[in-house]
Parts: sequence; structure tokens; C-alpha cells
Amino acid sequence: MNIKEAIAYWKLDMLGSEEIPKVAVSALESGMDSECLRELASETELEMSNLGPLFKQCIKSLKINIPTEQEAVYEIARYLSKKIISKELTPYEGAEKILDAYYQVDNTDEIDSLLVFSGLTSQINDFGDKVNIDFYGQEHCLRVQKETEQEIIKEANNLLNDGK
Repeated sequence: MNIKEAIAYWKLDMLGSEEIPKVAVSALESGMDSECLRELASETELEMSNLGPLFKQCIKSLKINIPTEQEAVYEIARYLSKKIISKELTPYEGAEKILDAYYQVDNTDEIDSLLVFSGLTSQINDFGDKVNIDFYGQEHCLRVQKETEQEIIKEANNLLNDGK
């Protein structure tokens, strides 16, 4: 996770304190530098009450803009889309995590396009349901689930290619 992605998670209160030192190390390795980044990278006290304010100070000292909640959701969705495409996450897991970020935001008007992942995860769930398996047969249900996973991958690619 790069620092922009970490800031997006932080903005939505979804960044685990254990991730912050790792992000700081990654930022330093990528050529960013500041005293607070070095301090964060060496921090062993993994309490958000300690790390959160220092992380915010780093963001300011590095002159990185803090995204709006909607921008943060898109940043997270792009990050997770990369993980879906690289197979670090299954399509279903990645789509679920995108929706987790989506549901952190009250005003979703600007990010409603991400709801496509809701329909796709629902379809996977529906065709994993015993009633549907009994009605359609396991082979058909597995085929629909695989096709739906391919649709999630397609949507992840679209999200990355749209640049939004």
C-alpha cells in the first residue's frame, strides 16, 4: 500500500495502526523523506492515539492533499482493483472490500458507479444458496459464479482504466 492509498484508508477510519509504520517505510523507500516519516517508520508503539496524529503531521509536511471521502473511496477501489487483477484477492473478496469502503460514506452520489460490485457479489451469493443449487443444479450455479467473478474482474479493469 502506498502513502496515497493509506491516506484514503485513514480518511475513512479504515487504516489499521499496524499498517502505518509499514507505509512510512514504503514511502521512504520510494524516495519520500521527512523527519516524521522516519519517526513513523521506526515506531514500535502501535496505538492509533500515538500514530494517528504523527501520520497527519507527515501528510501535512509532505504537502499531500487529504482526499474527500468520495475521493478516498475511489482511491481504495482502485487499490483493491489492482489486487483483484493481480489475484492477491479473489474477485469476490475484492468486491466486498470495495463495498466496505463505499458504505463508510454518507453521501454516495458521486460514487454510485461502485454499486455495480454490490449486484455482482449478490449474484455470487445467490448462486451459492442451497435453494438455487437444488433448483438450477450445482454445475450451473458454479458456472454462473465463475462468470460473475469474470464480470468483477472486468469492472475492476474498467475502474482502473477510467481513471476516476
